[in-house]
Amino acid sequence: MQYKKYTQQLFLLMLLSAQQASCKQQIKEKTMAIEQFKWEESTNAPLGYPAEVYQGGLELASGGFVGLFHGTIPGDNGWGSPGSGMSSGAKTLPNKLDVKYLSYAENQFYYANCPIDYDKLVRVFKEPLQRRGAMGNLLADHFDQVNVGFAPGGVVVVWASGPGHRVEIGRYQAEKTVIPESEINRLDGAAHLIFEETEVERVMHSNSIIPLAVQAANKNKPIPFGLWDSYRKKYHWRPIFQIQQEGKMRDFSFTYFNGERNKYFYENNIQSTKNSELFYQEVQDSITFAIPSSIGFSWFAKDSRKYSGYFRFNEQEIFQAFHKLCASDTTTHIEMLIRTNIPNSYATVLLRNSQGKEIALIQHDDEEFFQIKR
Repeated sequence: MQYKKYTQQLFLLMLLSAQQASCKQQIKEKTMAIEQFKWEESTNAPLGYPAEVYQGGLELASGGFVGLFHGTIPGDNGWGSPGSGMSSGAKTLPNKLDVKYLSYAENQFYYANCPIDYDKLVRVFKEPLQRRGAMGNLLADHFDQVNVGFAPGGVVVVWASGPGHRVEIGRYQAEKTVIPESEINRLDGAAHLIFEETEVERVMHSNSIIPLAVQAANKNKPIPFGLWDSYRKKYHWRPIFQIQQEGKMRDFSFTYFNGERNKYFYENNIQSTKNSELFYQEVQDSITFAIPSSIGFSWFAKDSRKYSGYFRFNEQEIFQAFHKLCASDTTTHIEMLIRTNIPNSYATVLLRNSQGKEIALIQHDDEEFFQIKR
Protein backbone atom coordinates (compact mmCIF):
# COMPACT_ATOMS: atom_id res chain seq x y z
CA MET A 1 0.00 0.00 0.00
CA GLN A 2 2.81 2.37 0.89
CA TYR A 3 4.45 1.82 -2.49
CA LYS A 4 1.18 2.48 -4.30
CA LYS A 5 0.61 5.66 -2.26
CA TYR A 6 4.16 6.83 -2.98
CA THR A 7 3.65 6.18 -6.71
CA GLN A 8 0.46 8.22 -6.72
CA GLN A 9 2.15 11.12 -4.91
CA LEU A 10 5.07 11.02 -7.33
CA PHE A 11 2.67 11.02 -10.27
CA LEU A 12 0.80 14.04 -8.85
CA LEU A 13 4.05 15.91 -8.30
CA MET A 14 5.18 15.19 -11.85
CA LEU A 15 1.78 16.29 -13.19
CA LEU A 16 1.88 19.51 -11.14
CA SER A 17 5.43 20.21 -12.27
CA ALA A 18 4.45 19.70 -15.91
CA GLN A 19 1.47 22.03 -15.50
CA GLN A 20 3.66 24.72 -13.92
CA ALA A 21 6.22 24.41 -16.71
CA SER A 22 3.45 24.63 -19.29
CA CYS A 23 1.99 27.69 -17.56
CA LYS A 24 5.40 29.39 -17.46
CA GLN A 25 5.93 28.61 -21.13
CA GLN A 26 2.53 30.05 -22.02
CA ILE A 27 3.28 33.21 -20.07
CA LYS A 28 6.67 33.48 -21.77
CA GLU A 29 5.13 32.98 -25.22
CA LYS A 30 2.39 35.50 -24.46
CA THR A 31 4.95 38.06 -23.31
CA MET A 32 7.08 37.50 -26.41
CA ALA A 33 3.98 37.85 -28.60
CA ILE A 34 3.29 41.35 -27.23
CA GLU A 35 5.25 43.80 -29.33
CA GLN A 36 8.16 45.51 -27.63
CA PHE A 37 9.53 49.01 -28.18
CA LYS A 38 12.64 50.81 -26.97
CA TRP A 39 11.45 53.52 -24.59
CA GLU A 40 11.88 55.04 -21.16
CA GLU A 41 9.46 56.54 -18.66
CA SER A 42 9.37 60.22 -17.72
CA THR A 43 7.43 62.57 -15.42
CA ASN A 44 6.32 66.18 -15.68
CA ALA A 45 4.48 68.92 -13.77
CA PRO A 46 3.46 72.52 -14.60
CA LEU A 47 5.98 75.21 -13.71
CA GLY A 48 5.10 76.60 -10.29
CA TYR A 49 3.12 73.52 -9.28
CA PRO A 50 5.64 70.77 -8.51
CA ALA A 51 4.62 67.20 -7.78
CA GLU A 52 6.29 64.06 -6.49
CA VAL A 53 5.39 60.42 -6.96
CA TYR A 54 5.18 58.66 -3.63
CA GLN A 55 4.40 55.18 -4.87
CA GLY A 56 3.62 53.29 -8.07
CA GLY A 57 4.07 53.79 -11.78
CA LEU A 58 3.17 52.20 -15.10
CA GLU A 59 1.93 48.62 -15.49
CA LEU A 60 3.12 47.03 -18.72
CA ALA A 61 0.99 44.96 -21.08
CA SER A 62 3.32 42.02 -20.47
CA GLY A 63 2.69 42.16 -16.72
CA GLY A 64 5.88 44.06 -15.87
CA PHE A 65 6.09 47.37 -14.03
CA VAL A 66 8.00 50.64 -14.39
CA GLY A 67 8.23 52.93 -11.35
CA LEU A 68 7.77 56.69 -11.63
CA PHE A 69 9.52 57.71 -8.42
CA HIS A 70 12.11 60.22 -9.64
CA GLY A 71 12.04 62.73 -6.78
CA THR A 72 10.50 66.21 -6.93
CA ILE A 73 9.14 67.12 -10.38
CA PRO A 74 9.77 70.85 -10.97
CA GLY A 75 8.22 71.27 -14.42
CA ASP A 76 10.93 73.71 -15.42
CA ASN A 77 10.80 72.73 -19.10
CA GLY A 78 7.09 73.40 -19.58
CA TRP A 79 3.94 71.32 -19.35
CA GLY A 80 4.43 68.10 -21.29
CA SER A 81 8.20 68.31 -21.64
CA PRO A 82 9.72 64.96 -20.66
CA GLY A 83 12.51 64.52 -18.16
CA SER A 84 14.94 61.63 -17.93
CA GLY A 85 13.90 58.10 -17.05
CA MET A 86 15.73 55.09 -15.68
CA SER A 87 14.35 52.11 -17.58
CA SER A 88 15.53 52.63 -21.15
CA GLY A 89 15.52 49.50 -23.26
CA ALA A 90 13.13 47.28 -25.20
CA LYS A 91 9.93 46.36 -23.35
CA THR A 92 6.20 46.28 -23.84
CA LEU A 93 4.23 49.50 -23.56
CA PRO A 94 2.10 50.31 -20.51
CA ASN A 95 -1.63 49.66 -20.38
CA LYS A 96 -2.37 50.96 -16.89
CA LEU A 97 -1.41 53.78 -14.55
CA ASP A 98 -1.27 52.95 -10.84
CA VAL A 99 0.35 55.77 -8.90
CA LYS A 100 0.08 57.87 -5.73
CA TYR A 101 1.57 61.34 -5.86
CA LEU A 102 1.75 64.61 -3.94
CA SER A 103 0.64 67.93 -5.41
CA TYR A 104 2.90 70.28 -3.42
CA ALA A 105 0.90 73.47 -4.08
CA GLU A 106 -2.18 71.83 -2.54
CA ASN A 107 -0.26 69.68 -0.05
CA GLN A 108 -2.63 66.97 -1.24
CA PHE A 109 -2.02 63.34 -2.19
CA TYR A 110 -3.81 61.83 -5.19
CA TYR A 111 -4.28 58.28 -6.38
CA ALA A 112 -4.59 57.43 -10.09
CA ASN A 113 -5.61 53.87 -10.88
CA CYS A 114 -6.84 53.75 -14.46
CA PRO A 115 -6.26 52.02 -17.79
CA ILE A 116 -4.16 53.72 -20.47
CA ASP A 117 -5.29 53.67 -24.09
CA TYR A 118 -2.83 50.93 -25.00
CA ASP A 119 -3.98 50.56 -28.62
CA LYS A 120 -3.50 54.28 -29.27
CA LEU A 121 -0.09 54.18 -27.63
CA VAL A 122 0.98 51.29 -29.87
CA ARG A 123 -0.30 53.07 -32.99
CA VAL A 124 1.65 56.20 -32.10
CA PHE A 125 4.86 54.29 -31.35
CA LYS A 126 4.61 52.62 -34.75
CA GLU A 127 4.54 55.97 -36.53
CA PRO A 128 7.91 56.71 -38.18
CA LEU A 129 9.67 59.92 -37.17
CA GLN A 130 12.50 61.89 -38.72
CA ARG A 131 15.25 64.11 -37.40
CA ARG A 132 17.83 66.20 -39.16
CA GLY A 133 21.34 64.86 -38.87
CA ALA A 134 24.59 66.78 -38.38
CA MET A 135 25.11 66.91 -42.16
CA GLY A 136 21.61 68.30 -42.75
CA ASN A 137 20.16 65.06 -44.04
CA LEU A 138 16.97 63.50 -42.70
CA LEU A 139 17.41 60.39 -40.58
CA ALA A 140 14.80 57.86 -39.49
CA ASP A 141 13.80 57.93 -35.83
CA HIS A 142 11.01 56.80 -33.52
CA PHE A 143 9.01 57.61 -30.39
CA ASP A 144 11.08 56.73 -27.35
CA GLN A 145 9.39 58.05 -24.18
CA VAL A 146 6.13 57.68 -22.27
CA ASN A 147 5.71 60.86 -20.25
CA VAL A 148 3.25 61.24 -17.36
CA GLY A 149 2.27 64.76 -16.26
CA PHE A 150 0.77 65.59 -12.85
CA ALA A 151 -1.15 68.87 -12.43
CA PRO A 152 -3.19 70.29 -9.52
CA GLY A 153 -6.72 68.98 -9.07
CA GLY A 154 -5.76 65.40 -9.86
CA VAL A 155 -5.18 66.07 -13.56
CA VAL A 156 -2.94 63.39 -15.05
CA VAL A 157 -1.92 63.38 -18.72
CA VAL A 158 0.07 60.76 -20.61
CA TRP A 159 2.05 61.67 -23.72
CA ALA A 160 4.18 59.69 -26.16
CA SER A 161 7.37 61.61 -26.99
CA GLY A 162 9.99 61.38 -29.70
CA PRO A 163 12.42 63.75 -31.47
CA GLY A 164 10.42 66.87 -32.31
CA HIS A 165 7.08 65.27 -31.50
CA ARG A 166 4.75 64.75 -28.55
CA VAL A 167 1.28 63.24 -28.78
CA GLU A 168 -1.31 63.15 -26.01
CA ILE A 169 -2.44 59.60 -25.32
CA GLY A 170 -5.04 60.48 -22.71
CA ARG A 171 -6.17 62.64 -19.82
CA TYR A 172 -7.00 60.88 -16.56
CA GLN A 173 -8.52 61.92 -13.25
CA ALA A 174 -6.81 61.02 -9.99
CA GLU A 175 -8.76 61.02 -6.74
CA LYS A 176 -7.75 62.58 -3.44
CA THR A 177 -6.32 60.05 -1.03
CA VAL A 178 -4.91 59.91 2.50
CA ILE A 179 -1.84 57.84 3.33
CA PRO A 180 -2.44 55.97 6.65
CA GLU A 181 -0.37 57.13 9.61
CA SER A 182 0.65 53.52 10.24
CA GLU A 183 2.21 53.40 6.77
CA ILE A 184 3.94 56.77 7.19
CA ASN A 185 5.42 55.74 10.54
CA ARG A 186 7.12 52.73 8.93
CA LEU A 187 9.03 54.89 6.44
CA ASP A 188 12.70 55.77 6.89
CA GLY A 189 13.99 59.34 7.04
CA ALA A 190 14.39 59.99 3.31
CA ALA A 191 11.05 58.45 2.35
CA HIS A 192 9.33 60.22 5.25
CA LEU A 193 10.32 63.73 4.07
CA ILE A 194 7.43 64.03 1.62
CA PHE A 195 4.99 63.96 4.55
CA GLU A 196 6.66 66.74 6.53
CA GLU A 197 5.26 70.30 6.44
CA THR A 198 8.76 71.77 6.46
CA GLU A 199 9.62 69.84 3.29
CA VAL A 200 6.49 71.08 1.52
CA GLU A 201 7.42 74.66 2.46
CA ARG A 202 11.00 74.14 1.31
CA VAL A 203 9.92 72.86 -2.10
CA MET A 204 7.39 75.65 -2.67
CA HIS A 205 10.01 78.31 -1.79
CA SER A 206 13.00 76.74 -3.51
CA ASN A 207 14.35 78.89 -6.35
CA SER A 208 15.81 75.79 -8.02
CA ILE A 209 12.35 74.21 -8.21
CA ILE A 210 10.14 77.29 -8.68
CA PRO A 211 11.95 80.39 -10.01
CA LEU A 212 11.53 83.45 -7.82
CA ALA A 213 9.72 85.30 -10.62
CA VAL A 214 7.15 82.49 -10.83
CA GLN A 215 6.77 82.44 -7.05
CA ALA A 216 6.12 86.18 -7.08
CA ALA A 217 3.61 85.90 -9.95
CA ASN A 218 1.67 83.16 -8.13
CA LYS A 219 1.76 84.77 -4.68
CA ASN A 220 -1.68 85.23 -3.08
CA LYS A 221 -3.35 83.85 -6.20
CA PRO A 222 -5.60 80.78 -6.14
CA ILE A 223 -4.47 77.63 -7.89
CA PRO A 224 -5.91 77.83 -11.44
CA PHE A 225 -7.84 74.55 -11.35
CA GLY A 226 -9.16 73.74 -14.81
CA LEU A 227 -6.36 75.61 -16.61
CA TRP A 228 -4.67 72.45 -17.89
CA ASP A 229 -7.94 71.13 -19.26
CA SER A 230 -8.52 74.43 -21.08
CA TYR A 231 -5.18 73.88 -22.83
CA ARG A 232 -6.61 70.74 -24.45
CA LYS A 233 -9.21 72.60 -26.54
CA LYS A 234 -8.35 72.38 -30.23
CA TYR A 235 -9.05 74.67 -33.16
CA HIS A 236 -8.98 74.52 -36.95
CA TRP A 237 -5.86 76.50 -37.73
CA ARG A 238 -2.68 76.27 -39.78
CA PRO A 239 0.54 78.26 -40.18
CA ILE A 240 1.38 80.14 -43.37
CA PHE A 241 4.86 81.56 -43.95
CA GLN A 242 5.79 84.52 -46.13
CA ILE A 243 9.53 84.65 -46.84
CA GLN A 244 10.63 87.80 -48.68
CA GLN A 245 12.96 88.32 -51.67
CA GLU A 246 12.63 84.79 -53.07
CA GLY A 247 13.66 83.20 -49.81
CA LYS A 248 12.95 79.53 -49.26
CA MET A 249 11.28 78.04 -46.23
CA ARG A 250 13.12 75.26 -44.42
CA ASP A 251 11.85 73.54 -41.25
CA PHE A 252 9.47 74.59 -38.51
CA SER A 253 8.09 73.20 -35.27
CA PHE A 254 5.24 74.05 -32.93
CA THR A 255 4.93 73.39 -29.21
CA TYR A 256 1.40 73.64 -27.87
CA PHE A 257 0.04 74.64 -24.47
CA ASN A 258 -1.47 71.15 -24.07
CA GLY A 259 2.02 69.66 -24.08
CA GLU A 260 1.98 68.30 -27.63
CA ARG A 261 4.56 69.15 -30.26
CA ASN A 262 5.01 68.78 -34.05
CA LYS A 263 8.03 69.24 -36.30
CA TYR A 264 7.92 69.58 -40.09
CA PHE A 265 10.72 69.33 -42.66
CA TYR A 266 10.79 71.22 -45.94
CA GLU A 267 11.50 68.03 -47.90
CA ASN A 268 8.08 66.67 -46.94
CA ASN A 269 4.93 67.89 -48.67
CA ILE A 270 5.85 71.55 -49.03
CA GLN A 271 3.58 73.58 -51.31
CA SER A 272 3.81 77.09 -52.70
CA THR A 273 0.97 79.42 -53.66
CA LYS A 274 1.07 82.14 -56.31
CA ASN A 275 1.66 84.92 -53.78
CA SER A 276 4.74 83.16 -52.38
CA GLU A 277 2.97 81.96 -49.25
CA LEU A 278 4.41 78.68 -48.08
CA PHE A 279 2.71 75.98 -46.11
CA TYR A 280 2.82 72.23 -45.64
CA GLN A 281 0.45 69.69 -47.08
CA GLU A 282 0.33 67.90 -43.72
CA VAL A 283 -1.09 70.97 -41.99
CA GLN A 284 -4.59 70.95 -43.46
CA ASP A 285 -7.67 72.77 -42.25
CA SER A 286 -9.30 69.42 -41.51
CA ILE A 287 -6.80 68.84 -38.70
CA THR A 288 -7.27 70.57 -35.36
CA PHE A 289 -4.46 71.73 -33.09
CA ALA A 290 -4.24 73.15 -29.60
CA ILE A 291 -3.15 76.78 -29.24
CA PRO A 292 0.64 77.05 -29.73
CA SER A 293 2.93 78.20 -26.95
CA SER A 294 5.96 78.63 -29.21
CA ILE A 295 7.20 78.24 -32.75
CA GLY A 296 10.67 77.68 -34.15
CA PHE A 297 11.34 78.02 -37.88
CA SER A 298 14.18 78.43 -40.35
CA TRP A 299 14.59 79.63 -43.92
CA PHE A 300 17.16 80.37 -46.60
CA ALA A 301 17.55 83.87 -48.04
CA LYS A 302 18.15 84.38 -51.75
CA ASP A 303 21.91 84.38 -51.15
CA SER A 304 21.58 80.92 -49.49
CA ARG A 305 22.29 82.31 -46.03
CA LYS A 306 20.32 80.45 -43.40
CA TYR A 307 18.16 82.23 -40.81
CA SER A 308 16.11 80.95 -37.91
CA GLY A 309 13.38 82.50 -35.82
CA TYR A 310 11.74 81.73 -32.51
CA PHE A 311 8.58 83.02 -30.86
CA ARG A 312 7.29 82.20 -27.41
CA PHE A 313 3.73 83.46 -27.38
CA ASN A 314 2.24 85.41 -24.50
CA GLU A 315 -0.37 83.04 -23.06
CA GLN A 316 -3.05 85.58 -22.24
CA GLU A 317 -2.63 87.44 -25.53
CA ILE A 318 -2.82 84.45 -27.87
CA PHE A 319 -5.73 82.81 -26.02
CA GLN A 320 -7.73 86.04 -26.18
CA ALA A 321 -6.95 86.34 -29.90
CA PHE A 322 -8.14 82.80 -30.67
CA HIS A 323 -11.32 83.32 -28.63
CA LYS A 324 -12.10 86.58 -30.40
CA LEU A 325 -11.55 85.08 -33.85
CA CYS A 326 -13.60 81.98 -33.12
CA ALA A 327 -16.22 83.50 -30.83
CA SER A 328 -18.39 80.50 -29.96
CA ASP A 329 -17.85 78.72 -33.29
CA THR A 330 -15.05 76.17 -32.84
CA THR A 331 -15.31 75.21 -36.55
CA THR A 332 -13.99 78.61 -37.63
CA HIS A 333 -10.79 78.28 -39.64
CA ILE A 334 -7.83 80.39 -38.59
CA GLU A 335 -4.56 81.10 -40.37
CA MET A 336 -1.39 82.12 -38.56
CA LEU A 337 0.64 84.23 -40.97
CA ILE A 338 4.36 84.45 -40.13
CA ARG A 339 6.02 87.07 -42.35
CA THR A 340 9.71 87.95 -42.46
CA ASN A 341 10.95 91.41 -43.44
CA ILE A 342 13.22 92.10 -46.40
CA PRO A 343 16.51 92.32 -44.37
CA ASN A 344 15.59 89.03 -42.62
CA SER A 345 16.00 90.72 -39.25
CA TYR A 346 12.43 90.61 -38.03
CA ALA A 347 9.18 88.70 -38.41
CA THR A 348 5.55 89.42 -37.60
CA VAL A 349 2.74 87.09 -36.60
CA LEU A 350 -0.83 87.73 -37.63
CA LEU A 351 -3.95 85.66 -36.94
CA ARG A 352 -6.88 85.88 -39.35
CA ASN A 353 -10.13 83.95 -39.55
CA SER A 354 -12.15 82.84 -42.55
CA GLN A 355 -14.32 85.99 -42.27
CA GLY A 356 -11.26 88.22 -42.80
CA LYS A 357 -10.92 89.47 -39.22
CA GLU A 358 -7.27 89.92 -38.22
CA ILE A 359 -5.38 90.22 -34.93
CA ALA A 360 -1.64 90.96 -34.84
CA LEU A 361 0.27 89.36 -32.00
CA ILE A 362 2.53 91.80 -30.17
CA GLN A 363 6.24 91.11 -30.52
CA HIS A 364 8.22 91.47 -27.30
CA ASP A 365 11.78 92.82 -27.41
CA ASP A 366 12.82 90.33 -24.75
CA GLU A 367 14.75 87.47 -26.40
CA GLU A 368 12.82 85.13 -24.16
CA PHE A 369 9.81 85.79 -26.42
CA PHE A 370 11.32 86.61 -29.81
CA GLN A 371 14.60 86.18 -31.64
CA ILE A 372 16.02 85.95 -35.15
CA LYS A 373 19.40 84.36 -35.73
CA ARG A 374 21.62 83.80 -38.73
